[in-house]
Amino acid sequence: GVLDPDQEIETMLKLREAFPQHPLRIDPMGAWTVPTALRVIDKLAGVLEYLEDPVRGMDAMAELSARTDMPLATNLVVVEFEQVIEAVRKDAVQIVLSDPHYWRGATGSIRLGEICRAAGLGVSMHSNSHLGISLAAMIHVAAATPGLSYDCDTHYPWSSREIVKGGRPVFVDGRLQVPKTPGLGVELDREALADLNSLYNRAMVADRDDTDEMKKYVPDYVRKVPRW
Repeated sequence: GVLDPDQEIETMLKLREAFPQHPLRIDPMGAWTVPTALRVIDKLAGVLEYLEDPVRGMDAMAELSARTDMPLATNLVVVEFEQVIEAVRKDAVQIVLSDPHYWRGATGSIRLGEICRAAGLGVSMHSNSHLGISLAAMIHVAAATPGLSYDCDTHYPWSSREIVKGGRPVFVDGRLQVPKTPGLGVELDREALADLNSLYNRAMVADRDDTDEMKKYVPDYVRKVPRW
């Protein structure tokens, strides 16, 4: 949802050329109107595995869903258990994105998977920036979630640092092994943690500000939804 939709379409088509066998997804974060989303879907039919939160709100998602066969996923319009019922009733989404960081922890995320399986909805897992402790938690939850029907998202490869002993986990064919030792199966590297704590204290970044970051590249940028 950052670039003009035509640039987003071009990007996805180029990715399809480069990775012909990989499932592709895009998350506009509610930045499109329903007509814009339909136009993008028409251009990317057969390219996307699913489309995540292209429009804003449950009713807009339901309107779009009624006009396309493209599976729609969300981590914006279904964020409470009772909203699963509303989403099914309105046929607003076909895939719910779990996340143990806000679905009441590991047990809440597993419960969400059970509810979605009973409701006939697909389940995947949302991701944001995280290190090895969160990654280990996500792996355990994914392995224990019934009906996990799509590969999980992870932003982990974006980071270069780590705070668990043993170094960064290695992905093999897009997969990670479930840790087998007690608890989450990871041990905290306190020296690495102290190093990153020192960096935090020097940088003094208390919260992420996407709008401020965008203005570095587009000085007149104003955050608004929908944008197109």
